[in-house]
Amino acid sequence: MEQFSEETALRVFRKESSNGEGTNAQVLYQTFVKGAFQNPDNEKKLFLAQTDRERVTLKMGLVHEQAARYFEAIGNPELCDVFFRELENQRCAKQEQIKNEALAKGMVLWHATPLSKEELDGGVLKGVTERPDLVWEKLFTGVCAFPKSNGAYAIKKAKDEQDFACKGDNLVRITDNRLDGKKDDEVLGYIHGHKLTQDDGFMPTVSLDGSVSDEWTTEKDVSIDMTKNVTLKSLRENGVHIFRFDKKDNALIRHLTADKSFDEQIKLFEDMAANPNKTYFDKDGNAQKISVTGYYNQKKSDSINMMLAAQQKEGRWG
Repeated sequence: MEQFSEETALRVFRKESSNGEGTNAQVLYQTFVKGAFQNPDNEKKLFLAQTDRERVTLKMGLVHEQAARYFEAIGNPELCDVFFRELENQRCAKQEQIKNEALAKGMVLWHATPLSKEELDGGVLKGVTERPDLVWEKLFTGVCAFPKSNGAYAIKKAKDEQDFACKGDNLVRITDNRLDGKKDDEVLGYIHGHKLTQDDGFMPTVSLDGSVSDEWTTEKDVSIDMTKNVTLKSLRENGVHIFRFDKKDNALIRHLTADKSFDEQIKLFEDMAANPNKTYFDKDGNAQKISVTGYYNQKKSDSINMMLAAQQKEGRWG
């Protein structure tokens, strides 16, 4: 078998792939991930993992095993470590490029919390939560933030079921009474903005396959440069849709939305609200109706708004 030097391998790894999906190294990494989890035993191991931390560690171990077998098969086992070092270098280079472009634009990153600036220790954002991420292949503890103020984490105080929870992607599902009695302009939480700086430690989330998400992270404490109040009105104005379900329907909802995008889920939930007598089928084929009420985006049709107003008058929600 032909032996490849490290220099030759790096030239190949760094070259853009012919399919335009990143470098050859990034495309090869995607192949290793796919190969690792085409194995049903590996899928089962991942499913049975007890924690997110364990899943991330397990995933990376299995992908490394797949890569090691490949480089062993072509007679260059020593290139496996070279390959993963190069992937990490490419990830860092892409992060630096994205950050420099964001700095030039004066980007503001946003973080959602139930706490006002005055309630936060030192009036700054601090990273206190561990974030294992299967997509990112990393274990991370720090501040998570987003380029858009409506793409934020949960706004919910721990152990307080009366508080409000919101997440990004323009969709919120709740199964309790957190929004009952909330007024349109009542402050439910805060979106704190930090203007990106060169030394704040923030970097965008980039996977080893070169894909990029909207999430940014830093292990440093960072300043709060501006704040927006979160209210029902501001959520609607930012395109957030809120749907309320009975807890007994959770399993069916998960089944019906398993393969749907957020836009498809919104369409499904709106249809459920507009057609309360419609029947749906669970994973075992059993017919079932679903009760859904919601606090909808103001741009919805008059018929749905009239129906929700009638429900509110009857005391069914709010």
